[in-house]
Amino acid sequence: MSSPVVVKVTGHGKDGQHRRLQPRNAQLVLAAAVAFVDFVSETHRYREANNNMRIPGSK
Repeated sequence: MSSPVVVKVTGHGKDGQHRRLQPRNAQLVLAAAVAFVDFVSETHRYREANNNMRIPGSK
């Protein structure tokens, strides 16, 4: 039986095992954030243009 892994978390910065994001991962995160903001702003504009009507199919 293996012993449990104990992780010491101090809240004082990165540990020695920290690795930076690769550029492709950073690009993916940025693209996802842009897509989310675009979706939310388009939904807001749609609802404003249609007198705050709900989108068909939503609760």
